[in-house]
Amino acid sequence: MQHSNVPPERSWWSRYWIAVAGCGCLTVVLFALAFVAAIWFGVTRLIVSSDSVKHAIQIAERDPSVTALLGTPLHTGWLIRGTIHIENDSGTIDATIPLVGPRGSGDLRIVADREHGVWRYRTLELQSGNHFIDFLKGSSRGIDL
Repeated sequence: MQHSNVPPERSWWSRYWIAVAGCGCLTVVLFALAFVAAIWFGVTRLIVSSDSVKHAIQIAERDPSVTALLGTPLHTGWLIRGTIHIENDSGTIDATIPLVGPRGSGDLRIVADREHGVWRYRTLELQSGNHFIDFLKGSSRGIDL
């Protein structure tokens, strides 16, 4: 009787378990990233859709120094930073909204409080490189919306 030197054939699982485990881990990571991206996108859209931010962007769009600096039309960039809290007729916002135009980009800084349904801006300014525009200059009490 002659013995063969051929090793016994390994099962499919013993040959490909690393690939299966790698694909499973990759799938979990991709789902986690998609979940985080969905939350981030939802929160940033919530901030941009608030009355105070819409009004602040309108103020910036109507300012001649902003149109000279950034051009028109303006749209919001991707990296929106800040917080917003609204409860009934009161709330606060402290946010930085990137504005992008055909000539450049800048950050619109908004700090406002809401009492009895009226937003009062404490800070409303745009910074683009070395340029700084304060929309509240000359106003001792801020702008109400």
